[in-house]
Amino acid sequence: MSTTNQQLRPLILDFGSNTFRMGWAMDDSPVIIAPAVYADIKDYLFESDVIDGLEDLFIEDESEEYLFGYEALKYQNILKIHEFKKENNYSVLLKYFHYYYQQLKIEPEFQYKQPLILLAPFFSSELEKNKLRQIFFGTFNFPAILFLPESQAILSTLQKTSGVIVNLGESHTYISSVFRGFTNIMARDSFPVLVMN
Repeated sequence: MSTTNQQLRPLILDFGSNTFRMGWAMDDSPVIIAPAVYADIKDYLFESDVIDGLEDLFIEDESEEYLFGYEALKYQNILKIHEFKKENNYSVLLKYFHYYYQQLKIEPEFQYKQPLILLAPFFSSELEKNKLRQIFFGTFNFPAILFLPESQAILSTLQKTSGVIVNLGESHTYISSVFRGFTNIMARDSFPVLVMN
């Protein structure tokens, strides 16, 4: 497959509650898997009233306002770590996506020309989807977006149109049924994962 064809293939995005995944359609696995977290480089866990500017010694590169994924976790002992799903901070989500999109090393003439497939948990609201449409259409000008329910994405990888999906996530377990490509809204549920001591 030529570079041109590969770089114009649809991109699949999964903004999970704990993990972000991004990869090309038809590939066996995502190209990028990263924690869905960020840190503001000015949002310290502590303040030094002893030595002015002590906090600034800990950050290697202060040219960026935010650190994302594993880069943010490197500083979790001195910076507050934020999670997208808990905060719904779409302006930072935009920067987070752009940071990882640049890591795909897409040639300039093909940037933002790919159709996007966004894996959406069944509890995604229309408001959340509209915010994502604003980001990907309005800011980046991608040509097309498809919100694909996780259950349908799982079945399509198995080349099935009907089935019961049990998705064991990091914080919730989701159970849903799909019949001939349509999700049965009445036959789906979400259960929090609880750890008992």
